[in-house]
Amino acid sequence: MTTFKEIFNCEAPLLIDGGMGSNLMARGLQPGQAPEELLINAPETIKGLHRDFIAAGSELILTDSFGGNARRLALHGLDQGVTSINAL
Repeated sequence: MTTFKEIFNCEAPLLIDGGMGSNLMARGLQPGQAPEELLINAPETIKGLHRDFIAAGSELILTDSFGGNARRLALHGLDQGVTSINAL
């Protein structure tokens, strides 16, 4: 397995995923729903999306935690779980 440091010390271009939000919406994320909810209620959706990014050639995958902070998660009643959600 390549380490994070090795990836960034390489001179070759790094291919990173894109469109996490739009891809999650295509997989069932509802308008106004916190993407972090999928980490709790539908982890296979996230894993499947990440597998698809890898299959497409991504070398670095971003998370779906756009608003993984207490203030943003409070809008969805998830602020008490901010630490555990971000650990997923």
